[in-house]
Amino acid sequence: PEVVAARLAQEQAEAEAADPAVMQQLSPAEARSVEEIVVSARKRSELLEDTPVAVSVVTPTELLEAGITNITELDQVVPNLQVINTGAGAAFVIRGIGAFPAPYFDQGVGLYVDGVYIPRQQGNITEMVDIQQIEVLRGPQGTLFGKNSAGGAVKITTAPPTTETEAFARVRYTTNDYIQTRATLNFPAPLAALEDDLAFRLNFATTNFGGTVTVEDYLRPSAERPQPEKVGEHRGGNTANLNFLGSMRYTPLEDLT
Repeated sequence: PEVVAARLAQEQAEAEAADPAVMQQLSPAEARSVEEIVVSARKRSELLEDTPVAVSVVTPTELLEAGITNITELDQVVPNLQVINTGAGAAFVIRGIGAFPAPYFDQGVGLYVDGVYIPRQQGNITEMVDIQQIEVLRGPQGTLFGKNSAGGAVKITTAPPTTETEAFARVRYTTNDYIQTRATLNFPAPLAALEDDLAFRLNFATTNFGGTVTVEDYLRPSAERPQPEKVGEHRGGNTANLNFLGSMRYTPLEDLT
């Protein structure tokens, strides 16, 4: 009887959660807890709650709400993760295990972008462009991911093309002439015979920051360089990033992509 009662209570909770009126009354954390989050931490698709691995999932909505646009800011929303900007790249540390933050050392935490392993720190600081989800696996992952994953693994998955026509654009402007743009266009094949099987997705992104320190400032003696006006203020050089991302998805058969 206790098992039956627990099952009925669970079914009632799921039915209430499926009601849009009830979902609107839930907090973001409560609404997220009733979602079915699918991960591939074990190289196969399965529900997060059924995965026997310590994994954190970050969705595009969470990245947008937290204002995260760069991989170096990922530790703001993932527990037990530290991202060290070495200047040449990013070094990851999970639960205190990683690699020495120098570009010529092998990683202690594996970084994967759409399944492709990024072995070195040089150039691994990527912009968060059209992200489907990010999975951070804590603990040794050598069985499935091979070497350089003693501390864990960070899996970044970009959004795949779909057969729906959709577009997205966003422009952000803050102080110090910080301008960021994002644009996405997804569309099926223009041919009627392929519109259900072939799709394209194009992304364009820029980040421009005028900086608060010039080259002349760096050439001055340390005592003469401009200092932050208040505690915690960051004074850095200029940034100019230009990103393009394009993908094509063809599904000729139900089990072949």
